[in-house]
Amino acid sequence: MERGKCTEVSFDFLKKYGERKNSLNGIEAKQMIAYSYKLVKIDLPELIEQNDYENVVYKLLKIKDYNGGDVLNFILWVVDELEKINKMEADYLSSEPEIELIQAGINNLNNYGKIGMLYSLSSNILEWKKILNMPYCEIFDLLLYQKEKAQIEKNYNKIITEQSKRKR
Repeated sequence: MERGKCTEVSFDFLKKYGERKNSLNGIEAKQMIAYSYKLVKIDLPELIEQNDYENVVYKLLKIKDYNGGDVLNFILWVVDELEKINKMEADYLSSEPEIELIQAGINNLNNYGKIGMLYSLSSNILEWKKILNMPYCEIFDLLLYQKEKAQIEKNYNKIITEQSKRKR
């Protein structure tokens, strides 16, 4: 078996059968969506990818000394919560672009990561730090509102175009 594959299998096994707990040493974490956008979408995923679980615990609970046995249950809860958020975004915020947008090169904007999201909320780069520190749930709600509003405007423009064609 390749080195690293065993770790993947073990983590998959633990992920599948491990108990989840949103607390450690009697300190309970808030709902993941209540933490800052930056923490939820940037910091925690990076820390988990780096296997830096001590900092995951510290960032969420502000504790450094804890019962080591329960930390796995807490990390599994964090991973599950981040996966739920990613699924929620995929279900509610993403959509397939129209063929004309693809032909125009809209996929090139994917190269800019979070900048697109930040710019959609404010074109003023000086406000981006404030946005990143807002609770994730508020950012999600704003992005969902923007998506719905854009869809309504698109539908409205289509209706107006169809009506003007009929009048000719």
